[in-house]
Amino acid sequence: MGIHSMIVGVTDSDLDSEKQEFRTAGVDYCFEKPLTPERINLLLNDLNN
Repeated sequence: MGIHSMIVGVTDSDLDSEKQEFRTAGVDYCFEKPLTPERINLLLNDLNN
């Protein structure tokens, strides 16, 4: 269909294995909580490109 949606995973864990599970599932980004303004700006900038 030509649609691309950004998928963002957010976790409260810093385990690399959990972040890898997110990536395997197809997320574009995986962040550890809390979401900072810098991370949100990164996402918004990526959406604008």
